[in-house]
Amino acid sequence: MFPIFSDKLQAIIMTPTRELAVQVKDHLIQLCKYTKIHVALVVGGLAKEKQERLLKKRPEIVVGTPGRLWELFSEGNEHLRSLIRVK
Repeated sequence: MFPIFSDKLQAIIMTPTRELAVQVKDHLIQLCKYTKIHVALVVGGLAKEKQERLLKKRPEIVVGTPGRLWELFSEGNEHLRSLIRVK
């Protein structure tokens, strides 16, 4: 697993559909159940303001769809822009 640095973004997982993003998020939450790793979901079709509040909590993993991730990133979301490296 990757080292956890409190409230630092460690991973963005992009999926092509909202349904797949929800499934990935649910699996990650189960995987991380006994850790201090937090997972957030950002997808279209849900209130953007609520998703922005979730990102303010600074989850270590963000799962989302390309459109909503790009929208939040383009608007300058501080947490999404804090990711240092993309692989």
